[in-house]
Amino acid sequence: MSSSRKNKLLLIIILCTPIVVMALSSTMFKTGFLVPSTTTNRGILLQPELSIEKLNINNGSLWLNKQVDPRWSIVIIPTNKCMEQCEQALYLTRQVHIALGKEANRIQRILLNTQASPLQTELKNQHPRLNYLPSQPGHLDPLAKLIKHNFPEDNVGIFLVDPLGNIIMQYSAKQNGQDLLKDIKHLLKISLIG
Repeated sequence: MSSSRKNKLLLIIILCTPIVVMALSSTMFKTGFLVPSTTTNRGILLQPELSIEKLNINNGSLWLNKQVDPRWSIVIIPTNKCMEQCEQALYLTRQVHIALGKEANRIQRILLNTQASPLQTELKNQHPRLNYLPSQPGHLDPLAKLIKHNFPEDNVGIFLVDPLGNIIMQYSAKQNGQDLLKDIKHLLKISLIG
């Protein structure tokens, strides 16, 4: 094979490579062929995600201290009077928060509730880094529906909220804390915000 013929063949290969890649990727996108069907997240990914602003919780913001950069949030939402499951969810999220170690400052834990809790003082003693945020009745209804839809036996929901205020993942109160911890560590690792 002559040198000019080799060069022409090389040029054709170089020019055709992007076309083949684009055609293959378009086919994969449209047909789902060779697209992984599993994900690495352990919680339920909410699509489309809800936002704190749309739910009008605390005037659309979870940031209790405006001088601190926005953080990732673990939000605990009781749907009705739940003692044992709420305690379990608060304990689970506290353990996850502690297990984050040096990354714990990038996360805040928030208990959203529509009623003033008589146990609020006791909660502050047991969970010193837990923030309590009251909400208006009706504002949490979409999240309560999600809890009942995804985890019918749960009376409390655990949600992961990004620093922009998007509610992106949901967890069961009965779920293993390692699931929440692994998802948070992964998100903190790849996140450029919060």
